Amino acid sequence: MRQNTSIKRLNLGLLLMFAVTMAFQPCVVLSQDSQQTAQAAESPARSEAWQARFHGSKADLIVFEKNCTVSEALRILASLYQKNIVPCGKVDGLLGFTRLVDVTFEEALDAVLGIDYVAEPSGSLIKVYRRDDYKKIQEEAKKAQEEEARRLKLAQEEAKKAE
Repeated sequence: MRQNTSIKRLNLGLLLMFAVTMAFQPCVVLSQDSQQTAQAAESPARSEAWQARFHGSKADLIVFEKNCTVSEALRILASLYQKNIVPCGKVDGLLGFTRLVDVTFEEALDAVLGIDYVAEPSGSLIKVYRRDDYKKIQEEAKKAQEEEARRLKLAQEEAKKAE
């Protein structure tokens, strides 16, 4: 009877250890039947690494764990496709899916961003904004451009008057 209790405790301990380990793996990337393999280490806090296989420029299969966040998925895509993705502002929320099949980088990024986020290339960076924040930034840039054009026009008119 005593031995049976210690076996139950051991099994419970192993089960808890497995559950805790799985809780710290929000995203996993998997694939099969491909030519090229990419591998990168995750953040220093995690000791696991992920692996993905490609067929040309497409990932055969990307599987995200349930409740994977958008920012975590962007980090995985950045490492997987060797891109510089910079989340700007408050990029949060959960993915609405758990896997992508046979996707290019652009298709995967579009799927992860959904309708709530916008990606804007800026040199070698890809900046990701919430859609409403992006609209505000665009409006401010347009106002600044219009103000600069108005100032330039006034300066030209004054220069003509001075002649």
